[in-house]
Amino acid sequence: MARRTANHRGSMFEATERGIVMCYYFGCANWELLIDKLAARYRFPGLVLRAFLDAYFDHFKNDAVVDDIPVMAFYAAYRGMEIPQELASVVARYLPKTAQWASG
Repeated sequence: MARRTANHRGSMFEATERGIVMCYYFGCANWELLIDKLAARYRFPGLVLRAFLDAYFDHFKNDAVVDDIPVMAFYAAYRGMEIPQELASVVARYLPKTAQWASG
């Protein structure tokens, strides 16, 4: 949930994406700050991300896979949960090109 990063003064720690999502789930920091961090990473509206996370955690309760947002979206789609179009386009960036599949 945290990783060590090096800088010129020594080691520092930063929250991983999984750590940010867990913090959102447990309410250990201001939700706006957490959503802003995640939305900036994927460059789409924070309200869409917040709606997805709220629906995701409500839908899956104790079966929720908590990982990077694209992994969670894949899991949600696999399990039949509708995901927002904006999030689907982010997830699509992580899929191989169709032409690569056809040539495989």
